[in-house]
Amino acid sequence: MESSQTPQFPEGGVMSQYLDNMKVGDPLEVKGPIGHIMYKGDGEYLHNKTSTHANKLVMLAGGTGITPMWQLMLSVLNDPHDPTLLYLVYSNSTLDDVLMYQDIEDLAVKHPDRLK
Repeated sequence: MESSQTPQFPEGGVMSQYLDNMKVGDPLEVKGPIGHIMYKGDGEYLHNKTSTHANKLVMLAGGTGITPMWQLMLSVLNDPHDPTLLYLVYSNSTLDDVLMYQDIEDLAVKHPDRLK
C-alpha cells in the first residue's frame, strides 16, 4: 500500500490523487491556514483554540514564508522526544533566492529520518 493509501481511502485521498495526476510545471494555487496556529510539542498543535495531533507535518513555504517553518522545524527537531516527522516543500524563483539554504540542508543532514 502506497503512503497516500489507507484502508479508508484505498485510492488515496482526493488531494493526493489530484497532485499525483499533475505534470511538472502545472500551476497550483494554495492558501495558508487562516487563524493562529501554535505548536505545543509531541505532534500536538492548537489551531483556533482546537487542539489536534499529527504524526507528520507537511510545510509548504515560498520566499520569506520559510520563517515560521524554520521555527517549527527547530521546535520539533531540538526535542529528541518529539517523534513528529516533518516534510518541507520550499519554493523560490532561483537557488540564489533560497533563504537559509545551508541552514536547512544542515538540519536535514542532522535529522535525516525526521526531516525530508
